[in-house]
Formats: sequence, C-alpha cells, structure tokens
Amino acid sequence: MLRIVTASIIFVAAIFLHLLWCRYVRKPGRLQFQSFFVIAAFGWMSYIVLTARVFPSWSPAGGIGRLPLNLSALVLYVSFMPVYLILYASAIIDSPTRTVIFFVKENGPVTYEQLRDQVTEQKFFSARLNKLVEHGYVDKNGDSYRLSGRALGTCRILKAYQKIIGRNIGG
Repeated sequence: MLRIVTASIIFVAAIFLHLLWCRYVRKPGRLQFQSFFVIAAFGWMSYIVLTARVFPSWSPAGGIGRLPLNLSALVLYVSFMPVYLILYASAIIDSPTRTVIFFVKENGPVTYEQLRDQVTEQKFFSARLNKLVEHGYVDKNGDSYRLSGRALGTCRILKAYQKIIGRNIGG
C-alpha cells in the first residue's frame, strides 16, 4: 500500500515539475508532451530506487501496509499519464464550450445571436488547424496538409488509450 501512495506522490511531483517546466523553461503556450514523458520516466526510476532501498520486503506479519504492490503502482502510474496529458492539452485547445464560457464571462449577459456569431465551424476549424501546424503535428505544403511523424506517435498513443478505455473519439 505504501508503494501505491509513494508512486502517487511521485506522479504528482512529476506533474508539478512538468508545469514548472512549461511555464518557466520552455516557450509558454506550446505543448510539451515529450518533456512530460521524460519527467515521468525519471519519476518512475526514482520510485524504483526509493522502494528498493527504503521499503522492506513483504512478510506475512507485516500487514496490508507492507504488501509489495509494485505492479499495481506501475499500472496506476502509467494509467494516470494519459489522463494528465488530456487535461493538460485541453487547457490550450479551443472548444465551443470554452469559447461560450469565456465570451459570456467577458461580455456579461449575451443574446443567442451574439453567441452564434462567436461559435462558427470555420472559426474553430481554422483555429485548430493553425494550432496543429504551429505545434508541429501537421505539416503544411502549399495547399495540402499531412501528419508529421510526431503526430503519428501521438495518434498511436491516443488509439491505444481509446482501446484500453473502450471509447471512440469524442466519447
């Protein structure tokens, strides 16, 4: 049980370090998925070293608090990674819901027509495509667009995550 708690604490520390990295070291406003994977891997290695040196091995008299739940801690740690990355990316990506909320917050009471003018398909399509090009996930060549190698890796990770949770895109 202590191992799961330790892995959770190290994961929270990895998130905190990643947020500091994104805010102060790298360009703000840019997605930093690779840096999170490096920080998370370092956190996992730290967990392995810490548990090997600090926690005693399991003995039947030790109680549930001393069970060596290494595999459970690994599964939790790895399972939380895509959850964090989804939350991390959603703060940067515009969505219709986010646009409506911020528009109403900035302008106070608004009419349906004002909201309809803010939420258009063209506006969201262009904004999202430009962000993908800006972050290096889509390469633009003249009038055509194609996924970069970086995007293909991200697609594989998201597809695997969708299979694990049994959901399709958007739900």
